[in-house]
Amino acid sequence: MSSDNVNNVIGDLFSRLSVRELKDFRRERGAHVSGNRPELRQRARGIEKFGTRTLSEIKLNDEENRIKREDSNVSTLLHV
Repeated sequence: MSSDNVNNVIGDLFSRLSVRELKDFRRERGAHVSGNRPELRQRARGIEKFGTRTLSEIKLNDEENRIKREDSNVSTLLHV
């Protein structure tokens, strides 16, 4: 599927969402939720285009990285 086709599918998806759903989509990604429906649709498309992750995905990834760092610190201390 070409990038133009993907953009059309994403645009169509966001055009069907209500203001509440658009705000929820943006809120999950830590973005501002003010504005009218056309503004929210345009901003949601921008988020999707750049592949912004949800806050819960970021927190999960941060926790996994923290555990890996702690494990590597422990193994480094055991080798000394």
